[in-house]
Amino acid sequence: MPSIAKLINPKLVALNIKAAEKSSAISSLCELISQNIKCDPESLYNTIMNRESLQSTAVGHGIALPHARCEVDTFIVAAAVSEKGMNFNSIDNLPVNLVFLIISPKNETSNYLQMLSQIAALLNSEKIRKELIAAKTPEEFIDIIKKNERR
Repeated sequence: MPSIAKLINPKLVALNIKAAEKSSAISSLCELISQNIKCDPESLYNTIMNRESLQSTAVGHGIALPHARCEVDTFIVAAAVSEKGMNFNSIDNLPVNLVFLIISPKNETSNYLQMLSQIAALLNSEKIRKELIAAKTPEEFIDIIKKNERR
């Protein structure tokens, strides 16, 4: 399983996203992915939102981990930061500040679950969450992940 930091391209990190709620945040991230990786943003958005309709991926503490398995060759991780927070139908009813959108190849079930677990473990620390929200550049955001992620 590759490290999270190696999977996040700085072009797929949206700092200070203006989305006020889940659907626009996911739409923005899907658009960002499609601008950098050959994929259909609408199809990706629909796949993610279908998964969201089963249960919100906002896991509490200002974190959302929308994810889906798609027709891709490798993992894609995009991230968004909202200093103000957004409505994501979180289990703790708090606004979401950090969104990590994870796309996995369909045949990568084990690594897919491992990736979700790694990101959740990383974001379990309030200190790390605050550092990520305060990051000034996508590169700084990725460096924070790199120095704190579990190996």
